[in-house]
Amino acid sequence: MTRAINIFYATGNGNARRVAQKLEEQLLEEGLSATRRNLRDCDLNVLQETGLAVFFVSTWGEGDPPPDAEAFFDAVAQHENPLSKLNYCMVGLGDSCFVNFCGASVTLDNHFERLAANRVMPLEKLDAYFMPGFQKWKDRFIDLLRQSPQHLPQLSGAL
Repeated sequence: MTRAINIFYATGNGNARRVAQKLEEQLLEEGLSATRRNLRDCDLNVLQETGLAVFFVSTWGEGDPPPDAEAFFDAVAQHENPLSKLNYCMVGLGDSCFVNFCGASVTLDNHFERLAANRVMPLEKLDAYFMPGFQKWKDRFIDLLRQSPQHLPQLSGAL
């Protein structure tokens, strides 16, 4: 793969950052190029040229994004230009005790769908004890990359 897989995280307590780091480490071990950064540092206009992005988004309070990602969420909500070149995976971290379980990731996923971005795997919602679910998701993601790395831009239509 010629472009890096971009891993973004929005975290309130560090969990999303930890799983983003674990994915980055695994991708580097696989010989792939990966970069990780906080969603607060993501320029929405750059996403169109990102290629493949993975988003780990924690939910804060009653379905809100973490405070450091609020500006990005506001920008996405107001964005009107298509993101049709963006291929992405969305992983939400939350607590199923709350009515709006993983609400921030659902909101961001809906905005990306509205903007014609290409989802390459279904939205994954991870509960409070998230590591077993994350490991399973990570294994499926790595398998997807192994099976068809040259077709990643076209994967959303095949899933």
